[in-house]
Amino acid sequence: MGATGEELGVDLYDLSTVSDDLLPQLAAAFGDAASDLGAVTREGATAAFTWPSRPEGGGTGPVFGPWFSVRDQLLGYLNTTMTNVNGTATALHMAVSDYASTDHAAAQELQQLQAQNAPPAAPLDPPYLRGQRRAI
Repeated sequence: MGATGEELGVDLYDLSTVSDDLLPQLAAAFGDAASDLGAVTREGATAAFTWPSRPEGGGTGPVFGPWFSVRDQLLGYLNTTMTNVNGTATALHMAVSDYASTDHAAAQELQQLQAQNAPPAAPLDPPYLRGQRRAI
């Protein structure tokens, strides 16, 4: 038999921590990566791919075009993953709410745990990056 009452409330609290805190942080990390990668424009990156000493007079090297193709694919993957993680967080939050609405004791335990405990520290913000994010 599945958990009910206070035991279910504890499980729901754990799931709500994932849906309301951890998954949104994960999605934000993918969003930040997409934002950083998306900020690299063809115009802005031309200097990095320029060959001033080429016999034909300079211009961009042969990697310029393919690099942007890979960049565009990766940007799509990052954005899709961010959207999917956010969707998972929403679905999990809905499941927690639905379970809590069917078990009064579980709902009470969930509310009590949420009131007692602060949201978890940001595990996706490692100490070596804190306060060092670049503004775009």
